[in-house]
Amino acid sequence: MDYTGHDGTHGSYYMKGWQSVDMPEIIHHCQRYREKHHV
Repeated sequence: MDYTGHDGTHGSYYMKGWQSVDMPEIIHHCQRYREKHHV
């Protein structure tokens, strides 16, 4: 599965990948996502 969002990020990854990804990894990617988009 490709979780890449329309803008080239892994935005949709958080929606589709919760069940298959370890929590620490999700948190790590989420932090990177927020830093990148200044959320």
